[in-house]
Order: sequence, then C-alpha cells, then structure tokens
Amino acid sequence: QSTWAQTTAKRFNFLRAFLNPTIRVSTKSIYYSNKQFQSQQKINFSSFTLLKYLSSTTTSPLTYERALNISRNILSFLEDGIAGNELLQIRATAEDSSLTIRWRQMMGVFLKTQIHCIVPYGYSPDEKGITQYNRDLSSLSQPNLELKEMEGKIWEILLRKAFGAHPGRELTVDEARAYTAILSARVQNPKFVLKIQQLATSLADNSKQLLHEKMLDILLDTHKEIMR
Repeated sequence: QSTWAQTTAKRFNFLRAFLNPTIRVSTKSIYYSNKQFQSQQKINFSSFTLLKYLSSTTTSPLTYERALNISRNILSFLEDGIAGNELLQIRATAEDSSLTIRWRQMMGVFLKTQIHCIVPYGYSPDEKGITQYNRDLSSLSQPNLELKEMEGKIWEILLRKAFGAHPGRELTVDEARAYTAILSARVQNPKFVLKIQQLATSLADNSKQLLHEKMLDILLDTHKEIMR
C-alpha cells in the first residue's frame, strides 16, 4: 500500500503541476484516503473521482488566459472528440425526434463537455460549477475579442453538427432589440398565455418534463414565426 500511495501521489502531483505548482499531494493523505475507501469498497479512481479531487483544491481566480484555455478545450472536444460524435448522432435522429428533444440533447452534450473542461480550474462538476464559471466569465473587467470569437465558434460547431445549420448574417444591435421586443410582446399576448394555460391543464396528470417539452415546442414555433 505504501508503494501504491507514493505512485498515486506522484501522478496527482504531475497533473496538478499544470494547474497550480504550489499545490502538492502528500503520500500520507493519499494513503489514508485509500485506506478509508477500502473499508467501504475496492478503491476505484475513476475520471469523476479525479475531477472531484482536482476541483476541490484549485481556487485561483478566472483570468482571460484561463478562460481562453477552457474555450479552446471545449472547441477541441466538440470538433474532434467523443462529444463531436455525439452531436452527429443527434443530427442522425432528425426524422425520429422533435426539435425540442434534439435541442435538449445538444445542450446536454455541451454542458457535459463544459464541466469536463472547467473542473481542472477549480469549479465543481455540477450545475453550481457551471453557474459560477459563467458568472466569473461575465465579470471579467474588459471585453476580449478572441474570447468572443471563440464562443461564436463553439456555437457554430454545436449547431452545425447537431442540426446541420450554418451561421447566417449577424444581426445588428437594432435588429436584435426589435426581435426581443416582438418576442416579448408575443409571449405576453392573451392568446399565447391562454394557450399555455390550456396546455398546462391538459397535461396536469403527466410529468413536468412532458409539460416543459410541449411549452418549449410552442416557444420554438414562436421564434420561427418571428424569424420568417
């Protein structure tokens, strides 16, 4: 066990050196962690266990360079990794699945990839971690053109691989404001509100997930009507 502990500590320290060279993993702490786990079940350092470990001790603030590294990693996984293949599989089910289901599947792939890339920088592998990362990202003091372009490339890959969609002309600020105003007016229209109320009543005995999917279908149809 002592040899195992020393080897494991060295491996962790090697990985940690890329993130924060001041953080070390002692042989003693690894040994007792291993001993504790073996009292319950056979030790298994899965990738999730490693992600949890990495996120538990890295507390460095988010910088532009780190944000760019995270975005580059996300882009790479979506373009060439398993995540990219999962997006192509979503596109292959276009005839059998609704737009709502495929959109949710695409976001699932994106969020899973995002979690994988933010955890080494100290964020927890869950919704709380993603929320904190996006909050930190939005609080960076000055706009960064490269970071904005990277975000655009990420969404371009998501939509191209999952839906076969390609980016069109970029909206102007005035067009975006007009679009938002029309959408806001549509969803506050009494007919739209009544439609949602009737849907909720008809699905009262069903799962909330089904209600959510049907509501999203209606909202997506509204978006498409405006875009036409």
